[in-house]
Amino acid sequence: MSSIMAAGAGVEEGRDLVEQKKDKKEEVAELLKRLELGQVPDDEIRRLIRLQLDRRIQWGYKPTFEQQVAHVVNFAQSLRKMKIATAMEALDSEMYELPISLFKLMFGSTICKSRYVLT
Repeated sequence: MSSIMAAGAGVEEGRDLVEQKKDKKEEVAELLKRLELGQVPDDEIRRLIRLQLDRRIQWGYKPTFEQQVAHVVNFAQSLRKMKIATAMEALDSEMYELPISLFKLMFGSTICKSRYVLT
């Protein structure tokens, strides 16, 4: 009987986690909306930036040397698996397929393209 109760408690905990994630997504969406409208005070923005930086810093640090090395190796392997452009000529030709008039609208009358300045 206690195993059935324990299983039921596990299901309830799973539901709670799903609800917490849903609530967090709603909170983030609300915060983004408030940011777009300029309704978030600077102090709150600074606090949120610090929290995010702390999380990112802690993500990279592990308690033991072995865990740290394993983390870095896994990260390096994941980077190697990513599709990254290696042919720079192809990348340059694809990047500049847009009409120059669009770049003029975006960047003004002076546009830098590689080593050349178009006016």
